[in-house]
Amino acid sequence: RLELRDIVGKNLTVLSQLEGVNIETYSEIVLPRVLEQIVNCRDDVAQPYLMIALAQAFPSEYHLATCADFLTAVCSLKP
Repeated sequence: RLELRDIVGKNLTVLSQLEGVNIETYSEIVLPRVLEQIVNCRDDVAQPYLMIALAQAFPSEYHLATCADFLTAVCSLKP
């Protein structure tokens, strides 16, 4: 599980550094797909880690522009 966590975290970091990933791409393509995977995994250990990894991988400006989407996903996480 720890190895998988590291791989996913590294992949999010690499994704954030790809050429062409800007706020528009992030908000319209990347974020919805990543949040869908996080919410649907329903793993009480994985979900918090993935949300933190997502928040750390992308610039703050991206999160400010998509705050409502991120918070909606937080409300959908497994309690």
